[in-house]
Amino acid sequence: MEDTSSTAPTHMVVVGASAGGLQPLTELCATLDGEAARAAVLVVQHLSPSHPTLLPNLLSQHAPLPVRALDSDEPIEAGAIYVAPGGHVVSVDRDTLRVAESPPGDLRSIDHAMRSAAASWGDRAVAVILSGSGNDGKEGARAIRGAGGLVMAQEPDTAEFPSMPEAVLGAGLVQRSASPWQIGDLVDAHLRGMEVALDGPLRSEPPEDASTKRLVETLERVFGIDFSRYKALTLQRRVHRRMASLGVRSEVEFLERVEDDPREAERLYGDVLIGVTEAFRDPGHFRSLAREVVEPLFEEAQPLRVWDCACASGEETYSLAILFAEEAERRGRPLSDIRIFATDVREKALEVAAEGLYSAEALAPLGPERRARWFREEAAGWRVGQELREMILFTSHDVLADPPFTRIDLVVCRNLLIYLTGEAQQSVLGSFMFALDSQRYLFLGPSESLGELAPGFDVLDRRARIFRKRAASMPDRRRIPLPTPAHLGPRARRAAPPLQDAYESLLQAYVPPSLMIDREHKLVHVFGDAARFLQLGTGRVTGRVTDLLPRPMVAPVVASLQQVFRTGEPTSLVVDGPDASKRIELGVRPLVSGEHVNALLSFRQIAIETTAEPEVMGRTKALELELERTRSHLQGMIEQLSASSEELRATNEELTVSNEELQSANEELHSVNEELYT
Repeated sequence: MEDTSSTAPTHMVVVGASAGGLQPLTELCATLDGEAARAAVLVVQHLSPSHPTLLPNLLSQHAPLPVRALDSDEPIEAGAIYVAPGGHVVSVDRDTLRVAESPPGDLRSIDHAMRSAAASWGDRAVAVILSGSGNDGKEGARAIRGAGGLVMAQEPDTAEFPSMPEAVLGAGLVQRSASPWQIGDLVDAHLRGMEVALDGPLRSEPPEDASTKRLVETLERVFGIDFSRYKALTLQRRVHRRMASLGVRSEVEFLERVEDDPREAERLYGDVLIGVTEAFRDPGHFRSLAREVVEPLFEEAQPLRVWDCACASGEETYSLAILFAEEAERRGRPLSDIRIFATDVREKALEVAAEGLYSAEALAPLGPERRARWFREEAAGWRVGQELREMILFTSHDVLADPPFTRIDLVVCRNLLIYLTGEAQQSVLGSFMFALDSQRYLFLGPSESLGELAPGFDVLDRRARIFRKRAASMPDRRRIPLPTPAHLGPRARRAAPPLQDAYESLLQAYVPPSLMIDREHKLVHVFGDAARFLQLGTGRVTGRVTDLLPRPMVAPVVASLQQVFRTGEPTSLVVDGPDASKRIELGVRPLVSGEHVNALLSFRQIAIETTAEPEVMGRTKALELELERTRSHLQGMIEQLSASSEELRATNEELTVSNEELQSANEELHSVNEELYT
């Protein structure tokens, strides 16, 4: 590309941002290349004058154009990104950026810069409004639009703080709103005179950053987790924090150390997967949750299922359990009616949550009465009581990769989405919508929104981020992380229909009637004439195989499924048939496809000779049949008791996972403060 840094710019681009602006600024600057090198770019962000800013350094790591920090008046050159200092206003002349101290109480530095750019540059001025609180930039954008210039804004659904973009959009000043990386493409098109691009298609993915790609590959190699769907800036901020604490300047050197040193890898792992949590964080939001969700759920006499996603060390999960337990006691309902699934990807956090041992300081938000009611004091701290632990199942689960739970009454996911890319956020929210029953509830963090899925929910408390799924609302199937056959190419897909017909014929002729069942005991597929072994009852259809089998089969089948999923080994047993002349052999075997495990339940009918009189069969044969029947029934009961015991033990483990999301919220507030003061 030709060096244009010493030539006069053709356009002046003024970018305004405030709270939550660091990520979109980075994404925008990373795409300012090509025709953008003919323009000059001024970045105005609300920064603290009492702290030195790191914003120019952060942007320079991603921007192809040079980034300069403005300390004093400076001539305007093409192909440069200028960063305004905190506590100052920048006036944009035709050939100079003039820096002056802000008047006392003046918080409209973006308006000031854009108005001066409109006066000096006219229709060659461009205004870009990104994430931020308030409406600074609205009047400046009005001036640029009035001068014939271009006004663009970040799509509010992609902004952590949408007030500033919403202000200019609401005033009718914006010619195009888009994601930050798409705005860079629009600036490029505008400089080339392509006004048609303002209503044309845009790229759907941000450009790949080489540094971020290397970081993501290293983290996946070390931890086995795909971080490509986490915000790149958040990952790099955590890495640079660790680098600073170690005095390492080279990112390559640091990543090599992470791969070679398990202890440093574990420290980075804990820093990247932010595990900040707190009991009853945002007390007002929990009071609203009790009023808007917990109390209405108990109006229905049925068991309740709650999913606490990204629960960390468990404080949040126990807070939820306390809300439900207190309401159950008020209504005389058993705590066994409540099941909380608490999930996280961090095994160590789950271990802490499962143990349920906390300091007095960690439980201070509960107050002395609640703490004494639900926890017991030990030498090492306060341990959760058994009745509360038995409500919760802690388990490892990656919401970005694993299929969601089903038939859920309340999903709680606070302050995980803020660390994910926009596409990943919508994928996770799609999983939550799929998991929730109709007219059931979603509880998000204070800085999180529903984005494209907002039409599928009613807002119960906007401030507390409590939503209710509308009846018959379902997400786009593509957003749900379900296993898909990725190995078929175009030729294989074209040849598939004839082969599929052949497979179906062979299955019908030679495969015994069978059912494919998932870990939730839901029916996935029916092979052959297995339907004749099922029966439909009355009431709500759940899709669970236990609701479709004849009652005598339920206990032994559940026990066998639990055994197969636990051990991975096939099993079989014999149960009574529909009449005295027939018995049914049940075979259960695991079906493993990659990381996904289902079970295959097969039926084989066994005829019993009844032509002779019972006396002819002999007493020995009758006793053998009775013994076999008793043994099968006893084995089924033993397996079922063993499975119940494991489920209770797993429930205790899942209690540990809930604290992750509360801690995540605190960390995000801390990150927002960092952005405001950097």
